[in-house]
Amino acid sequence: MNFFAAQEKARSNTLRLLLLFCLAVVGLILTCYILIGVVLSFDAETGAPGLRIDWELLVGTALIVLAVVMVGSVYKILTLRGGGKVVAEAMGGTALSPDTQDRVHRRALNVVEEIAIASGTPVPQVYIIPESGINAFAAGYSPGDAVIGLTEGTLSHLDRAELQGVVAHEFSHILNGDMRLNIRIMGVLHGILLIALIGRVLMLVRGRNAAPFILSGLGLFVAGWIGFLFGGLIKSGISRQREYLADASAVQFTRNPDGIAGALQKIGISSGQLQHPDAEQISHSLFADGALRGFWSFATHPPLDKRIRRIDPQWDGVFREQLETTSQSSSVQTQSPQSSDTASTTVVSALAVLQAIDSAGQMDAERLAHARALIERLPENVLNGIREPFSARAIVYALVIAQSGTEWYESQLAQIKEHGDQGVYDLTLDFLYIVPGLAAEDRLPLVELAAPALRMLSKAQYMRFRKNLSALIKADDVVSVFEWAIHKVLIHHLDCAFIKPAVKVLGDRTLRQVEKSCYTVFSALAAAGGVSPDDCAAALNAAVVEAGLTQRTELASLPVGEDAQNALDQAFEALSRLKGAEKERLLKACIVCVVHDDQVTVSEMELLRAFADVLGCPVPPAVLV
Repeated sequence: MNFFAAQEKARSNTLRLLLLFCLAVVGLILTCYILIGVVLSFDAETGAPGLRIDWELLVGTALIVLAVVMVGSVYKILTLRGGGKVVAEAMGGTALSPDTQDRVHRRALNVVEEIAIASGTPVPQVYIIPESGINAFAAGYSPGDAVIGLTEGTLSHLDRAELQGVVAHEFSHILNGDMRLNIRIMGVLHGILLIALIGRVLMLVRGRNAAPFILSGLGLFVAGWIGFLFGGLIKSGISRQREYLADASAVQFTRNPDGIAGALQKIGISSGQLQHPDAEQISHSLFADGALRGFWSFATHPPLDKRIRRIDPQWDGVFREQLETTSQSSSVQTQSPQSSDTASTTVVSALAVLQAIDSAGQMDAERLAHARALIERLPENVLNGIREPFSARAIVYALVIAQSGTEWYESQLAQIKEHGDQGVYDLTLDFLYIVPGLAAEDRLPLVELAAPALRMLSKAQYMRFRKNLSALIKADDVVSVFEWAIHKVLIHHLDCAFIKPAVKVLGDRTLRQVEKSCYTVFSALAAAGGVSPDDCAAALNAAVVEAGLTQRTELASLPVGEDAQNALDQAFEALSRLKGAEKERLLKACIVCVVHDDQVTVSEMELLRAFADVLGCPVPPAVLV
C-alpha cells in the first residue's frame, strides 16, 4: 500500500475508533440509567422492581457517566504522553543498552538497527519484557518516541530469521500509522473501564446502610463489564485486518516467509500469553494474542492457523516446530573504513532516488541487505561508539566540526571543551581523526544509529547536547546541507522523547496555500545541486510545474547561516499542515528538482531525506551508483 494511502487509512480508522467509542458511551449511559431506574422504582412492599422513566434522571445519568469516562480517558492519555517507553515500562520492560555485549541482546539490536535504516525510520529503543511467552509490540505516537518491546521468550526461542520477521511486522505498524492508533485506543478505553472500577469499590462498602451502595456498585460493575465488552469489540474490529497486512509487509520486506511463519508456529506449540495484569490493555498492540481471554473478551488477532496459511498456503496445519533456546552469536562483523575523498560529489542514480521515494514507508529485501552492508563496513570503534551515550555525542560533534586549520576549528573545539559534559571533549578529539574518512553516504545513517544511545541521556545532558550542536553548526555563519539535515533529523526525533511528544497536525492546506514555503524548499534543493544558476533555475521551475504552482525565472532569495536554518524551519512548519495527498505531490516535485540534471549528489539525497522525514514520510537511503 502507498505510504500516503496507509496514512489516510490510519486516519479513517481513528474516526472509526471515535464512532465506536461514542456508541460504547451511549451503551454505558443507557445501561446505567436502566439500572438506576430499577433501583429507584423498587417497590419495598411487594418486593417487585419497576422501571421509572424519567428524562431528568436520564440527563443526570448521562452527565455523570460522561464525566467519569472523560476523566478516566484524559487521565490515561496524559499518563501515556511520554510515548512508547511509558507503555513498555508499564509492562515491566527494561531498556536494552545500545552497547550491550550480551550475544542474544546484541542480535536483537542488530536486527532492529538494520530494519530501521532500511525503512528510513529512526532506530527505536528496544525493551525486554520479562515474560516467557513469545510476543512483541511497537508503541509510541511517532517514530521519534517509538519503542519495540520483545519478550524474553521471543529472544530465547526464535532464530534470527524468525526474529527478523517479527520485528519487520512491528515496523509495519510504525510505518502505517497503526502504532499511534493503538496508543489512542489504550487512552480512550480506560475511561470506559473506569465505570467497572468504581462499581467494584462501592461493592466493598460495609455497614448498616451499605445495601444501597453494594447494589449500586453491583450495577455499575455490570455496566462496566458491558463497557469492557464494547472495548473488546473496538480492539477486535480495528486490529484483526491490520495484522494480516503487517504479516504481508514483513514477508515482502525480508523475502523469507519461513521467518514469520516459523515464529507463528512456535507460538502455536507454546504460547504468546503474557502474565502481566496490564496485558489486556495492550492486547491489540501485540504480535499475537497475549492476554488471557474470558467470556466477555474478543480475540484481537486472527487465528494463528489462518495467519500461517496466508503466508504459507502449503502448510498442513500441524505445529511440529520444536522450541530451541537461541544462544548463538550473531553480532555484526565490522570491516575497515572506506575512505572517500569525493564525499560531497558521490553520485546517486536518478532511478535510485525515484525508487527510494516510491518505497517511502515500505520495506524490501534489497534495502535490508544494503542497510546490513552499511553497518558492516563502519569502523568497529565508530560502530561501538555510536551505541554509547558519551561517545555518541562525541561522534555527532565530530561530524559537524570544521576541518583542522580552518578559521572556525578552534572556536568549535572551545565550545565543546567549555560547555560539553566531562570526558566528551577528549572523545571528540579522538573521533576527529576517524570521522572524516567515512563515506558521505554513511553519515546520515550513522546519525540515525545514534538515536537509541542519545535517548538514554538525562534531560539536562540532552539539553546541553542540543545547545552545543546548534552552536557548532552556527559557528561559521554558513549552514551546510548536511548540517541542516543532521540537526533537523536528530533534534526533530529526540525532542519527542525529551521535551514533548509529537503532535499530529491537522492536514488541511494545499500547496497553493503554502506556495511561498514550497519555493523556499525547491530553491534549497536546486542550490544543493551545485550547478550553474541557469541549471538551478531550470530545476526549480521543473519542480514548480510538477507541483502545479506559478513558474518563476530565478531562485528564491535564501538567507545564509542561522537565518537560512530558520527560513527552512519556518517553511516546514507551514508545510506540515499539508493534506496527505499534497505532501505526496510536494515530495514528487522535490524529486523532479533533484533529478533534473540526471545525477543526484549525496548532499541532495541527504537534504531530500531530511525534508521527507520532517514531513513525517520515512524515506530509505538510495543505493549508490
